[in-house]
Amino acid sequence: MTMCRKALAVILSLLSAHVACGQERPEAPHEDGGRPAALAHALMDAQDRLTTGDAAAKARVVELSEELARKFRAFDVNVWRRPWNVQAVVAYTLSGGQPRVLRSIVQAGVIPAESASLAEGALAYAEGRQDKAKALLGPIDAGQTSAAVAGLLSLAQAALIAKEDPKAAAVLLDKAGVYAPGSLVEEAALRRSVLLAYETLDFNRFVTTSSRYFRRFGKSFYAEEFRRRFGESIGRFGLSEEPEQKRRLSQLLLEIEGPYRVELYLSMAQYALYLGRLDTARSAAEKALAAQSAAAASRASLYVGAAKILSGDVERGMDDLSRSDDAALPNKDRVLKSAVVRIAGQLVSDPPISDAELQAKAQAGSNAEATPLDRRAELALAQTDDLLRRSIK
Repeated sequence: MTMCRKALAVILSLLSAHVACGQERPEAPHEDGGRPAALAHALMDAQDRLTTGDAAAKARVVELSEELARKFRAFDVNVWRRPWNVQAVVAYTLSGGQPRVLRSIVQAGVIPAESASLAEGALAYAEGRQDKAKALLGPIDAGQTSAAVAGLLSLAQAALIAKEDPKAAAVLLDKAGVYAPGSLVEEAALRRSVLLAYETLDFNRFVTTSSRYFRRFGKSFYAEEFRRRFGESIGRFGLSEEPEQKRRLSQLLLEIEGPYRVELYLSMAQYALYLGRLDTARSAAEKALAAQSAAAASRASLYVGAAKILSGDVERGMDDLSRSDDAALPNKDRVLKSAVVRIAGQLVSDPPISDAELQAKAQAGSNAEATPLDRRAELALAQTDDLLRRSIK
């Protein structure tokens, strides 16, 4: 099935859910249900501004969450006998609102039977009681809930089954984005989908979902953290020897704005260096050498130099290292540079190996004792493995 057909299948399934049995999603009547619904929407609207990179919205979200907690708790308890009001407070809770608000409503015993599983499941999810949350929320069709709840519920359902059934979780994340396009819900769904694709080594989903994220939410308040995680992920996929994967990854990187692309090349180089894939580390770092940022250029020179030194090209590697400015390097990279310099010193201080020694080793075969070169290489690799574990993680 092509990507277009898959997308069409998801959309059709959602549409069919909306019109099943001739029912529409329950929405809040104007006479009284609009009050809790309007409050929940106010919080979600503030959160949606985070997708544009509005840093001030973060503080507003915190303030609004506290304000809404007070207003929800001030309502007459009979307000919560109406399903549409229950869905509003569920949306508030799944949006990161204070669980104690919903807990007090559940404990009041006024929630109608048809809303009980949704309310109690949302409360269990917010309080970290995953088994109960899964039992209560799992069977609910998000398409039959309100527009405010549907995407949030799909996100929660996906999180609850991600480890045991990643494929089903991926479908739920796709639905969450369709239920709430352009919102923080879709942004979060894409971020989680990329991480899920990485964990399950689903390369196609990783590329297509990452591309969608960068095109739609590249300026999100959460984009910087996403790029960091993405950089670690692409470092892993970037080690593939498959030409088609390399081509698609290269194309994906070209879709990303220049400064961010440089950061991804550096993350990829760092990860490859950690795994001992020195050619890949050098290639990725060289793509970042022309960076405008002094810090990025210094990191690139460091990684290129480290890859050369650990490959045995000590002289040229030290030349690259000399172009990395310690003052512009993060602390972990300064530790890495110091360790690589020590390794380089050990590699050049041992006695040189003559051609006769190399020939004797070749003739002796696998039972011969290790040459000084072997011993130096083993020492370098052991030290490099240790320093990279400490400096990269």
